[in-house]
Amino acid sequence: MLHDLIGLIVRPRSFFARKIGEPPDYCLPALIVSTACLVYLVMDIVYPVSAEDIRIWAITIVLNVFSPFIDWVVISLVLFVFCRAFSGTGTFLSTFRNSGYGMLPFILIAVMELIVLPFLNTGIAEHSSSSFLPVFAVLLLLNAILVVWSGYLWMYAMEKTHAIAHGDAMAAAAIAGVFYVLWSMAGWVWLVVL
Repeated sequence: MLHDLIGLIVRPRSFFARKIGEPPDYCLPALIVSTACLVYLVMDIVYPVSAEDIRIWAITIVLNVFSPFIDWVVISLVLFVFCRAFSGTGTFLSTFRNSGYGMLPFILIAVMELIVLPFLNTGIAEHSSSSFLPVFAVLLLLNAILVVWSGYLWMYAMEKTHAIAHGDAMAAAAIAGVFYVLWSMAGWVWLVVL
């Protein structure tokens, strides 16, 4: 498994070319996404959501903890649709599996949010732009870098999974990355509105 992770990080093109020839194995992608879920669970335990309505609190916890799995399914659907639009030949299950590998940076996004959340809460509570905005700007920049890394991995995953041109795979990954950013911004708005 460690060998697979190193291959994914160092040589994603050859990693996905090798994965196409192997029997389907969802263990490592599921472990990657589950690790992100675990970090969000820790975040919810350490920094509990305060909501007056118990239903809103429960929905927020469930969505927060399971958001990486929800993201995995939604991003897989987006990638599958756009790769098929580019005459891709891969199945949804292979798209689902290989997009899960591309979610490796989501673990770092979750860890980063866990570390930065106290600073954001302090800035929001104090309504102090001097403490809130710089931390939020750094968080957005790092988040964008990690989403680009995921897009990079998705590009090679979709190129090999759907046997499409490199440029088409790049376009599908870029669309999925932009979709994820908009999707996560909607999630942040949901949390701020609460």
